[in-house]
Amino acid sequence: RSDGNRARGILERAVQRCEARHSALIWRLYMDVEAYLGNPQAAKRVWQRAISVSPCSKALWLHPFRIPSLLPLLSHEELTDVVQMMEEKGVRVRTLLEEVLPPHLLPSAARAAPPA
Repeated sequence: RSDGNRARGILERAVQRCEARHSALIWRLYMDVEAYLGNPQAAKRVWQRAISVSPCSKALWLHPFRIPSLLPLLSHEELTDVVQMMEEKGVRVRTLLEEVLPPHLLPSAARAAPPA
């Protein structure tokens, strides 16, 4: 546990430094550490901070899709908001939500419709 707290402290100090604040790699590592330590809610908060600091980073926007314990914490409304914000920021995604989300997170219309 102490190693986890130490890693968390190092990453928190890193993202507070001006030079590293916009580093998608450090933010993604921070999310991964929180998820690994069993803190998906903390990983979600780190993600929200990361996209507010670096709103044009596609890697940051999409990272929750790579963390199995984080994705279920995002409601359909939050995911819809994420997609809209990505569009507003000019971040393009070449896949449909239906292709990457578990069925229980999809709206009922998307679950019923067969893929084109």
